[in-house]
Amino acid sequence: MKNRICVYTCITGDYDQIKEIERKEKGIDYYLFTNNKNITSNTWKVVYIEDKELSNVQLARKTKILGNEIVNSYEIALWMDAAVEFKKNIKDFIKTYLGLNDVFACFKHEYRTSVLEEMDACLRFRKEDIKNIVCLKKFYKKEDYKYDNGLIESTVYIKRPGNKKVQQTMKIWFDMIKNYSKRDQLSFNYSIYKTGLKVRWINEKVFNNNWFKWHEHNFNKLPKNYMIYFGDLNKYDYKKQYNGEYIINGNNHLIQTKIINDCKEIYLELSSSMIIKYKLKSINLKCKIEKQNTFTYLNEDYFYKNPGFVVLKGDFKKDSLLNVEIVFESVKEFEKNEIIAYLIEDREKYKKNVNEASEIINTIINSTSWKVTKPLRFIKKIIKGKNK
Repeated sequence: MKNRICVYTCITGDYDQIKEIERKEKGIDYYLFTNNKNITSNTWKVVYIEDKELSNVQLARKTKILGNEIVNSYEIALWMDAAVEFKKNIKDFIKTYLGLNDVFACFKHEYRTSVLEEMDACLRFRKEDIKNIVCLKKFYKKEDYKYDNGLIESTVYIKRPGNKKVQQTMKIWFDMIKNYSKRDQLSFNYSIYKTGLKVRWINEKVFNNNWFKWHEHNFNKLPKNYMIYFGDLNKYDYKKQYNGEYIINGNNHLIQTKIINDCKEIYLELSSSMIIKYKLKSINLKCKIEKQNTFTYLNEDYFYKNPGFVVLKGDFKKDSLLNVEIVFESVKEFEKNEIIAYLIEDREKYKKNVNEASEIINTIINSTSWKVTKPLRFIKKIIKGKNK
């Protein structure tokens, strides 16, 4: 007999790796929807999906928002991104945040309070194309949308999929994603504004709470794109931003572009990988270089979180050429473990790095390879002690 609660997630393409469920709860059915036929699971019920008219991102959003015949047949459905792993009882989480009269419960955004702020963040962090944001802003202006009814963080949410107002809201939400922006956080609050859906807001930090933890996405590939901001990023203006594709030759990544306005700072966002080795091989301009989100291990530089960037400081003139060459190297799992171990052992020197990279550290410590190599690290520690 089918349970009344389902937990569901979706992986399209190879964006995420499957997280097996460590402890399945009675009374809950678990579904993983995917268009990747190589995905199998011992704990999730894997259901293959496809829609040739949609991109991988759109297909994942469609499943997340509209659900399907399976999800919508349950009384309560909990969505969780594939990068999420619950640490505590899911039934208790649902009981805590979805009351008898509630039909939708979700997190408030941890850092921003309006769709307008999120639009700027999407441009700044290359999450969406400028043309899509411009079109969305024009639509909201036509709709006289005031941007003042909050902002969702949609990593985890709970809904009663059979509720008519929930269904109406979900339809508008997905239509907005198809027609304007793939970033679902940009259109949810507009959707509830249109339908009047009452939301139970969860006032906890979505990436730092006692209920669940978050794992990094599959960011191990060498970067193909970069972002440049010509000016003070604290005074953000999307017109001063340039998104480009590297000229790639093996591990060598080359930036060649013109400076689009006079400025004293150039912000180069070089990588979105969590831990990746890099070397600034050459910069053609006379300037001071500040490396951010970086640590040095065995004389090699690593970006340790997303985004990885450098700031150039000097006197830069419009239409001057900017040529930058970077060498990137991916970091294998066992190398990541060594690096994180080094950071943890030298906490005082790298205190700031460790604090800011805590989610990455926890991910690696809990990984299979970290646990498997524990005896080797212990032996290595003894040998180092004897050689002192």
